[in-house]
Amino acid sequence: MDIQLVRNERQVLEVKAKPETFLVIFISIWFLGFAGIPLISLPWLGFNLVYNLGTKTLSCQRNHNKIVCQQKEDKLLGLAAPNVAELPQFKQAKFNNYKAPKGQTINWLTLVTNNNREITIFSTKWEPRGFNSDEQTIQSWVNQINVFLASNQQSLTLEYPVSEQWSSLLVLVFLTVFPVIGLTVIFLMLQIHNFTFERITQKITYRNSTLLGPKVKTYDWQIIQALELRKKRGNKGSVYYELKYLTNDSTKLPSLVATKLNPLQEITQQMGEFLGVMVNDYSDRFS
Repeated sequence: MDIQLVRNERQVLEVKAKPETFLVIFISIWFLGFAGIPLISLPWLGFNLVYNLGTKTLSCQRNHNKIVCQQKEDKLLGLAAPNVAELPQFKQAKFNNYKAPKGQTINWLTLVTNNNREITIFSTKWEPRGFNSDEQTIQSWVNQINVFLASNQQSLTLEYPVSEQWSSLLVLVFLTVFPVIGLTVIFLMLQIHNFTFERITQKITYRNSTLLGPKVKTYDWQIIQALELRKKRGNKGSVYYELKYLTNDSTKLPSLVATKLNPLQEITQQMGEFLGVMVNDYSDRFS
C-alpha cells in the first residue's frame, strides 16, 4: 500500500492508504484479459444458451412408400416460436462417438441420406454435432429409427426433453467464474483506507472505499494505548511492514500495511506524537 499523511494540523490528522500505482495498472490489465472478455460475452452467450433450451422432437410419418420426417425445436422453454424443419430422405440412423483428449466421450447421432451424406439433427452453433447425450440414449434413438425404417410402422416420435439439456448451461456457469474471481480480486486489492483523527471530538473515523462504495466506522480516541510497527514475511519470501493499533479493550482497528518502511515509519511517529501514545517499533526484526 502507498501510505500518505494527507493532513497534519493542530486539531486534525488524516492518513490515507491506497494501492500502489503499478499494482492498479497490473490488476487492471489482468482483469481485462482474465475476466473482461467473459464478462462482455456473458449477456449475449447467456441469452443464446437459454433461448435454445426447449424440448426437441423428431417425428416421422409413413405415407405409402415415402417417409416424411421433421425436427421441431422449442425455444426459450417453449415460450418462443419453435423452429420446424423437414429432413431429407434418409435410409439409416448411425451412432457416432469421439473420445476427447481429456478422456471425455462425446456421443451423437447422424442420419445417412439416400445419397450417402450424413446429416446431424438439432444442430446449432453451440452444438454442431446436434443431439448428443449419453451412449445409452443415443443408441436407443438409433435403434428405434432403424426399426421404424425397416418395419411397416406408420409413425415414430422421439423427444429430447429439457430436463436432459441443462448441462449446456455449464458453459455459462464456467464463464461466470472468471468475472467473479476477477471482481473479487479487484474488491480485495483495490481498496482505499482513510483514518481521520479529530482532537476536538476525540474521535477516530475510519473510511474504507471499495467497489461497493464507502464504509465508515467511528471509534473513541481513548481506546488507543500504543502503536506497534512490525516486520512481516509474506509469500515467497516477500517482506512487508504492518502498523497495528493496540487498544485497551477488545476493539480492533484495521491495520495499515506497506512494502516500504521509511514512509510508514515516519507517519507512525507523527501519529504517535499527535495521539500522545507510545510507538513500539519492531521493524528491524521479523515477528
